[in-house]
Order: sequence, then structure tokens, then C-alpha cells
Amino acid sequence: MKKTNKIRKLKKDISRSFLIILLISSLTNILLLTAPLYMMAIFDKVMLSFQIETLFLISVLALIALVTYGVIEWCRSQLLFKTGNWLEKSLIPTTLEASFSATHDGKIIGAQGIRDLAQIKSLIGGRSLLPILDAPWACIFLILLFSMNVWLGLFTLISALILIGLTCISEFSTRKHQISFQNKQNQSQIWLDQSIKNSDEIIALGMHDSLIARYQEKFSEAQADYQISQQRSSSLLALARTIRMLSQIGIMGIAAYLLLQGEVSPGIVVAGSILMSRALSPIEQLMSAWTQLLTGRNAYINLTELLDTYHSQAPLKKQPKDPISTLSINNLTLLKSGKSSTNYQAKHASSYLLQGINFELEKGDILAVLGHSGAGKTTLCKALVGLLKPSYGEVRLDGNELDQWSPKNLASHIGYLPQEVNLAPVTIWENIARLDPNASMEDVYVAAKKAGIHSFIQQLPDGYNTKLALNTPQISGGQKQGIGLARALYKSPFVLVLDEPDAFLDAQACESLKTNLKALSQENHLIIFISHKPNTIDLASKAIVLNKGRLLGKGLKDDVLNMLNTKSIKADDKAQESTSNRGVENKATRYDYGYKVKIGTSRNSKNSTIGQA
Repeated sequence: MKKTNKIRKLKKDISRSFLIILLISSLTNILLLTAPLYMMAIFDKVMLSFQIETLFLISVLALIALVTYGVIEWCRSQLLFKTGNWLEKSLIPTTLEASFSATHDGKIIGAQGIRDLAQIKSLIGGRSLLPILDAPWACIFLILLFSMNVWLGLFTLISALILIGLTCISEFSTRKHQISFQNKQNQSQIWLDQSIKNSDEIIALGMHDSLIARYQEKFSEAQADYQISQQRSSSLLALARTIRMLSQIGIMGIAAYLLLQGEVSPGIVVAGSILMSRALSPIEQLMSAWTQLLTGRNAYINLTELLDTYHSQAPLKKQPKDPISTLSINNLTLLKSGKSSTNYQAKHASSYLLQGINFELEKGDILAVLGHSGAGKTTLCKALVGLLKPSYGEVRLDGNELDQWSPKNLASHIGYLPQEVNLAPVTIWENIARLDPNASMEDVYVAAKKAGIHSFIQQLPDGYNTKLALNTPQISGGQKQGIGLARALYKSPFVLVLDEPDAFLDAQACESLKTNLKALSQENHLIIFISHKPNTIDLASKAIVLNKGRLLGKGLKDDVLNMLNTKSIKADDKAQESTSNRGVENKATRYDYGYKVKIGTSRNSKNSTIGQA
């Protein structure tokens, strides 16, 4: 999959930053030679010549070198820290967009992408990467030891190989458990985030003890892998440190023996010990930071997979004109996820979410979408607002397909009220303004008045500045839906798609909703809504009926309702005849297509009502 130009540029910038960091690391490691060189000068020059001037000079030079080392090391740490922060800041928008896209596609990841990004930032900004940056210089120090004496170099090489072997053992013995722990922890965190959102139901239904117990089970499963990983890594680290200390003593002993044999100078005895310490230090530090490196690597893999599956939309050169006239749906077909078009599936409707939907609306039309639960009503609404891309067919606004607009521009032409309204944890006016930082309060007021919630908001202690949080106690379900409706109406979009806008409303609120929607229709808005309430359905000028993703009927509202009534009456007559033959009492109620039609004394009774079965 092709990555966006932004991510490519970001990779180049990161590579450039790490190249600079590697150069700085080279300077710090060169300056680390100050200590062994100083010791060699002290023991091999000053102590033999007894020259105080020489001692003063090399001491000043060593002081300058170490102060320079400290400054450069500080610069390296700051550069790593700022690189981590810059990377996080640069990737947050793309990561969030990719997370929204993945969640929309049905993946349950929550905010895991952001957590992975924070983990990578922590890895870069901390000290876990320093052993990797310093590792190439271990070879330089080893070469210097060989130049001093082959036995010193050989002993250091053997010690380094032992530590590298322990590092490899640590990798192979802990990687599987560390990755398993990370994945289980991520999944349990997502599960807990989703569960806590339903805190009211959990407390009211007494589910909290069971939920806590279930989370503890998930936690224990993750901790089992963590404990195995930590036990193995800590045991190997303790062994590595023991070998490191033994090696330090061993090289001093070998150097002392070589001194007695006259093969090395006294300065090399001390300098060799310091150089060996510098050569082995990155390997030991690597083992100490191994858990953080594994966690960061797993986070990097997860984040890369998330970004690889995300396609950012290229900016369109020219947007169509604002729609003002028609909405047409032509042969709209949606396959179930993971299905492909085959002859077999063409013969089986179960392969489709929607199949062959056709209808056309004009400005001022109010369309009621009818059908039982699972008929495809909500799926149709999502397709109409561009959330679901048609497998076949098309949705057009004034003759232009929806993908001719960028998502942001399309959202300005279509207002959407989902079945379950989720409000952002910000103020009411920010929710209505769709988090637009440049929003005009006048536009917010207009939207709230059209939704019929302006007076309710004014009665709140903080009015439009009331901050909303999860399960805000002062906001009822109907009021929450009203805010969602106002959000959909913000800046007067041409099309309104409302998924059960009356679900939480009482009779008085339903009447207010009808009045407001009728007024919007008169302003040439095009309104599509789902409802099971007869009083709300009565508002519509047109209606369609869905059954198992197929269009069962369409046309003027009264014609469609008469069609439903006729089918229900015929079905009821047939059922009545069947039950009378068996001597069973019939209550003259027939459930058909998810709607209940009560039959009066006459087939032409005007008291027939439609409601959800």
C-alpha cells in the first residue's frame, strides 16, 4: 500500500535527525577516551618525569574535554527528547484519522494508536536508545585494546561475546511473552475503556463486581506473561552484571601480569580497565533496556500496521457546486464485509446489506424510511451520508457522486443524526459547532433554535458554556438528542439524515420536532428520517419500506402506508380464517414487516396505526 507523501517526508526528516544524533554520539564517545588517555599520561609521563607543569596542562585539557562531553551529552539527550516530541506532534493527526477510519471499518482499537505513539515517543526521548547509538563505538574501543596488547583485546572480545550471547538468549526467551503481554494489556485496556463508558448501567444492574472480576482475569492473564518475561530478563541481567564485574577484575589481573612481564606500562593497566568498561557498557545497558525496547518495537509494529491500512484522501483540485436541488440513489448495493461479487452471492440476498435501492428526492421533500429492525434502515442512512461506500450503484447530490467532495466539504452539505448520539467532552456550543474553532455564535444559536433546544440551553446555569462529560447528569436522553440534532443543523446543510430523532422524545417534544422539521422543509432542506412512531411518520411527504436490505415499496407516504395496510389486512384475514378453522380466538392484530397494524371493523378504517412490532 502506498503511503502518503506526508509520512514519506516524515521518515526522511526522522532519518536526518538520527544521522545528526549519530554524529553527536561519535563526538561523545571520542571524548570518553579522555579518562584512559589521562591515566596513561599520569602513570607513564608525569610520574616518571615529576613535571608539575605537565600535570597541570593535561589536567586542564582533561577538564575542558569532560566539560565539552557534558555539554554534548546534554545536547544529545535534548535532541532525542525533542525528536520524540516532534514525532508525536507530527503523527497525532494522521494517527487519529487512521484510528477513526479503522474504528469505522469495524476494528476495535480505541485510542491504542495514540498510546502506541506515546510509547514510541517515550522510547526515543528516554535513554533506551543510547546503547544502540553507542554500540558501534564498542568495536573502536576493542580495537584500541588490541593495539595496547593482544591479550587485553582478546579477553575483552571473549567477555563481549558472552554478554552478546546472554542478550540473544534474553531476546529469544522473552520476546514471545513480552509481545503477548503487550497485546493482552492493550486488549484489556480497550475492553475496560468500553465498559467504563456504561458505568450507569453497570452500577444500576449490580454488574460492577462481575466486571471487576472479569477485568482481573484479563489482568492476570497478561501478568502471567509479564512475570515470565521479567523473571527471565532480570535473571539474565544479574548474570550479565556478574560477568561484567568478573571481567573488570580479570582484565586488571591480566594487565598486572603483563606489567610484571614488562609487556605493558602502568598507564595501560588502568587505561585498559577503563576502555574495557566502555566497550562492554553498551551491551550491558542494552540488556537493562531490553524490555523497553521490546515494548517500543511492538508499539512501532502496531502503529505501522495502523498507518499502512489508512489511505488519506488526496486534496481535490475542484469541488462541485453546493447542492441545492436533488438527491438520487441509483441501484445502491452494499455487500457484507469480506464478501466479493460472485454469481453465487448474486443469487443469495444474505450476502447483501442493501440491494438495488432506487429512489429520488427533491428539495423540500421529507422521506420516512420504514422497516423492521435489521431491515437496513441505518445502513442506508450511513450510505447516504458517505460513511459506507457503495459496492455497486451510486448516491448523487445534484448529479455529483458523494466522493466528488472531500469529506469535510461533504459534511457541510449533509447533516447527520445517528441512532446513538455521542457528544464530545466540551461545551454545548462547541458540540453544536462541530468543534469548529472559528464558529460564529450566531450560527450556533440558529441551529439550536431550529432544533428547538435554545430555551432549554439558556435555562442551564452556564448556558451554552455548559461543559459536557460522559453521562452528564443535567442532560437527559432527549436533550442529548436535541443537541445532536442542532449539530446536524449547524450552518443549514442541504440534506438532513436523521436516524430515529424521536427515540427519546415524549409526545410534546415529538410535536415540537415535527414543527421544526416542517419548517426546515419549507426552507428547502431535504429531510430523510427513520421512525417507528405514527405521529412522526405522519410528517413525511414520501416513504420507502425496506425488508432485508431490499426496497419493498416507495412513493407518496399515504400510498406506501395504504400498501402496508392492505398487505397486513390480507395477511390478517388469512390468519383469521386459519385460526377460526381451528377454533382459536383471533385478536385482529397482525405483525408484518416489523410494523403493527391494528384492524378496525372495516378495511377502510382510518384508525389504522403503524408502530414498531
